[in-house]
Amino acid sequence: MNTIEALREKLALYERIFDNINAGVLVIDARGYITHFNEPYGRFLNLDPKAQIGRHCTEVVENTRMHIVARTGKAEINHSHRINGQDMVVQRIPIKKDGKVIAVYGQVMFRDVAEVRDLAEQLSLLESKVQLFEKELFDLRATRYTFDCIIGDSDAITGLKQEAAKAAATHSSVLITGESGTGKELFAQAIHNA
Repeated sequence: MNTIEALREKLALYERIFDNINAGVLVIDARGYITHFNEPYGRFLNLDPKAQIGRHCTEVVENTRMHIVARTGKAEINHSHRINGQDMVVQRIPIKKDGKVIAVYGQVMFRDVAEVRDLAEQLSLLESKVQLFEKELFDLRATRYTFDCIIGDSDAITGLKQEAAKAAATHSSVLITGESGTGKELFAQAIHNA
């Protein structure tokens, strides 16, 4: 396979990839003329993609700002753009070489801005619920025990409660030892909250 055939195959692969992107995509040169126009965008605008090549973007896409991005060199990400009576989410990204804009990549997400707003509201609601659940979980974990919560009438429990109350009255650190499940956390919180 010679170099020209290899380049043709690579170009055909790139064109297939370009046409399989699930969004409307076009590319313009630095002067605003369309160099690439994918099939999904053609279907959305009801235009033949190949027939748009070489046309100025302002002749093809209503209210386009692609040529402005080519001039300013500043990307416009997730902007709202009205196309065919629908507010769509678009990206316009300048392609630069040696600091100079040589092309602009434009992409139209096939989601109405209203859908995006609904998704944002749902996300916000879910975030609020997560915060509420985190607070409830924290409150459950941060249950406060006092000496009144320690139940028991035996001499051993009464003696431990008195000793713990004395420790609580000081500013000293207290080391509580014992086997798992014997109530160390109850006593620690009771001392802390006294």
